[in-house]
Amino acid sequence: MASFSEIEVADLDDILTGLKVAVQLVDVRTPQERGHGSIPNSDIVPFERVAVSFDRFDRTSLIVLYSQTGCRSAAVCALLENHGFENVVSLRGGFHAWRTSGLRVA
Repeated sequence: MASFSEIEVADLDDILTGLKVAVQLVDVRTPQERGHGSIPNSDIVPFERVAVSFDRFDRTSLIVLYSQTGCRSAAVCALLENHGFENVVSLRGGFHAWRTSGLRVA
């Protein structure tokens, strides 16, 4: 089983609020899912497009991936790490965890 790193919702909120770290926030859900809300200032690279979209990821930033519950983003995290990306994490619990924590949604 592939390994991957995770970040908690509260820790991501602290990073985004503090703006002391360059972050690329990437939603790997479908455009239809994203239509029901997203984390503000996130890019979208749908799960099924990741393998042909490596150039869309910023190797100089902390890359934070999220999906609806964290399963797809964990898989993308492992894939990117296997392709030499560093500083890649998956949001634990995904967008569902973000939304239920009461944080701002776009």
